[in-house]
Amino acid sequence: MGIFIIIAIILIIVLVVKKGKEKTINPPNVNVVDNPLAEMYSGLTREQKYSILNLLSSFQELARGNSRNYIKANKIVSITRNSLNVTSDQADSYFHTHGQADGLMEQLYSISDTVIIDSLLYQCFGLVMLARDEGQKYIGGELLIETFEKLGYTENDIVNTIEKINAMNKMFS
Repeated sequence: MGIFIIIAIILIIVLVVKKGKEKTINPPNVNVVDNPLAEMYSGLTREQKYSILNLLSSFQELARGNSRNYIKANKIVSITRNSLNVTSDQADSYFHTHGQADGLMEQLYSISDTVIIDSLLYQCFGLVMLARDEGQKYIGGELLIETFEKLGYTENDIVNTIEKINAMNKMFS
């Protein structure tokens, strides 16, 4: 079932970004079952959800200064934020209250579902690719490696995970 969730995530992100249309993935009064992303995140604590959103928001900032890429990055983060069912203000408040990066990494490390972490890796990679210029991509790539190494990945694991998801994305798009 995990592979289907990853595929659903990829397809949702690709469709939203490619079509450039704003879609509400989890509008009010829609059951979580109708949204595979929300279903995937449903077992997480609020703190884990805040940490996911904060990490994605950090990578989103790499695109600031390139309006087209920033809009695409914002869509990726918005889809996830809606699926997490938390607000940016809540996540930001949590981030400022609980130890900044250390608190964020502690919460991410406590997520045992590898499908969620693999998905997060791929989303962060996508945000790095939307960085405003090559310098920001380099910084983002270094941050990506450093972050996911702290979560137990090797550089090889990171590359293999991204390649595997890219291959599935090509197969289903």
